[in-house]
Amino acid sequence: MRMTRHVLRTSPFVLIPLILLSGAVVMLFFCLLAGLTNHNPLNRVFFLSADTSNIPGAPPISQFTMNNVCGERNGVNIDCRGRSGGKPMLPQTYYGTATGVPQPFLQHQNKFYYLSRFTYAFYIISIFWILLALLASLGATLSTASTGIAALLTAIALLSTAFLASIMTAVYTQAQNAFRGAGRHARVGVKAFAFTWTSFALVFLSLISLLRIFSYRRRYSRQTQKADSPSRRDSMMGGLLGKQGRKAGSEYDAHGKRASYGSSYNNDDIAREKELDATRAGE
Repeated sequence: MRMTRHVLRTSPFVLIPLILLSGAVVMLFFCLLAGLTNHNPLNRVFFLSADTSNIPGAPPISQFTMNNVCGERNGVNIDCRGRSGGKPMLPQTYYGTATGVPQPFLQHQNKFYYLSRFTYAFYIISIFWILLALLASLGATLSTASTGIAALLTAIALLSTAFLASIMTAVYTQAQNAFRGAGRHARVGVKAFAFTWTSFALVFLSLISLLRIFSYRRRYSRQTQKADSPSRRDSMMGGLLGKQGRKAGSEYDAHGKRASYGSSYNNDDIAREKELDATRAGE
């Protein structure tokens, strides 16, 4: 019962990882769904903005998302083409021509294809593990074991998010360098990169919070168990001392003392009894 009360007292601290994990999920959804709608904030999220003016059929500035390619107006996505999830970072697949496409996209087509496809897949995987950790964190308000499970799931989500952020950064910085190498302006999407790496940081902080809560509860549980053990030993010693006292009282009875005294004699009582015995002997 004492442990249960302590868990309930520490339950408000579980709100910290809950809030952090919720924020991470929302940010990853922004990145995953970018380009699917013209409404704010999804129309402001893109992974790469590049000059595509010399590619036939392309707008002057193209902004690439996970789902399509869009035009650009004042930094906002417009006229997005198609809505197919997990589109590879290959300009020739969007515009149906290799004319004007920087050579790295043509020479290393498989690299850009698989890196961008893995990036899309790990957005979904990371969201899945974070949602599981979020649900487990709800149970962490009730028990220490649930806190440990939530920490384990958050650790898995952290590994997944770390891999996601790494490959996302790799594929779109290489795409940026490919356009710049061809003498064209290009820049990575600040919001998409910020959302992804911030999600990683939030999951990391959530893991630290859950581990601290779990460690604190475990330490309290061990201290409670240690505190209970001496009390049991004291009760046993009290019983033994009581038996010894009763045995001492019975010995006094055997020497002719009144049983009502029992073990309550002190040194003065014993001295007076000896004086009385000496007086009787003299008589």
